[in-house]
Amino acid sequence: MNRTTAPRLRKAEKINITEPVVGRLSNGLPVYIIESGDQDIIRVDISLQAGSRQQDKIFQASFTNTLLREGTPKRTSRQIADELDFYGSYLIPVTDRDEAGLQLYSLGKFLPPTLDIAADILINPLFPEDEIDILKKNRFQSLSIEEKKVEYRARKIFFRALFGKDHPYGQTGETADLGKISKYDLEKFHKNYYQPEFASIIIAGKDAGKYMKDLEERFGAWGRDRTSGVAALRPVKKVVNKAYRKIIEDVPGAVQASIRMGCITPGKNHRDFVGLSIASTLLGGYFGSRLMQNIREDKGYTYGISSMLHSFKETGVFLIGTDVGLEYCQPTIQECYMEINRLAQRKVSKTELQRVRQYSGGELLRQLDGPYNQAESLKSLLTFGMDFDFIARYLEVLNNISPEEIRALTSKYIKPEFFVEVVAGVQGD
Repeated sequence: MNRTTAPRLRKAEKINITEPVVGRLSNGLPVYIIESGDQDIIRVDISLQAGSRQQDKIFQASFTNTLLREGTPKRTSRQIADELDFYGSYLIPVTDRDEAGLQLYSLGKFLPPTLDIAADILINPLFPEDEIDILKKNRFQSLSIEEKKVEYRARKIFFRALFGKDHPYGQTGETADLGKISKYDLEKFHKNYYQPEFASIIIAGKDAGKYMKDLEERFGAWGRDRTSGVAALRPVKKVVNKAYRKIIEDVPGAVQASIRMGCITPGKNHRDFVGLSIASTLLGGYFGSRLMQNIREDKGYTYGISSMLHSFKETGVFLIGTDVGLEYCQPTIQECYMEINRLAQRKVSKTELQRVRQYSGGELLRQLDGPYNQAESLKSLLTFGMDFDFIARYLEVLNNISPEEIRALTSKYIKPEFFVEVVAGVQGD
């Protein structure tokens, strides 16, 4: 290997992905098996359509999932922690707007007893009152600290303004909401949504398929002793862009301004999503992007600025975010709009487009490197009712999109006249 010569750049035309084998447990629960890798480590993702969009009260979904580990009729929270530690296993609850669940890593030889723990806490949680009180106090403290941060305030206000405070994607918990959550609320949410009809399992790693029997033994009877039907999943009200709105949030003592600006865009399963994501990458999605080159490298207004497409199950959001000194707030916003207009009105050069193709292709390769990264990608795709066919479509668009298509997509979807623009930290208007 000659290290004085840089490797030849090549575009990613095809990525070798281990296609999952799809099976079902006797209760109908789907299992996606990704059999790959040479290390004796297994990753198991148990996902449920039990995100915050399904909750009656704020914090109901996150508290339910967080407290799964805090005791069952068979195990105390200490016993759960000690058993996981004994087996060298790692188990973490995960909750977002659309889904909740458990993520588990274990050595293959210890997976069966570790699955015993996972099944027990998932199906039979007790939600002890003292643990609820501790979680409330911890969350109160963390929220009190977060509320003093300009970036937290800007993000919260942005999504609330974009979707509305009563919309599941616009809701954000306040300290006052903590007192409204009870043990009954958690038990009710668990009974309604922690059901096999709303669940899926991804198991990835070396010889992952041989653990199908172990999954059946722990999860195959889940739901059979139910005396009533399951709750219906709640549809999310469609939200459309409104006229431009500017919101100034005064944060006493702030030395920086946090900026969040953007609009509603198509979600991940829309035909224009991939092309629009490439446009977003050009604008602010990597270190060589236009926003970084202009606002960081040329103007020196910030250490970092980015644009991204954030996908919820029902919709998407285009978002620009940065933190700047108070005196650079308005100049930064003006430069953002200038770069958006430039991308919408002029074709990008072939050189710039090729650079973004190389970056995006490499990033995709990184995200799909190994069975555990592939499991994470599949988990995300399943949320949107998609599979690995999306990767082939992404590469097809990435390698063939034209400068005119990028200009047209930017002009169609990233429209400043529909932006919500939030600035937190500025003293006054």
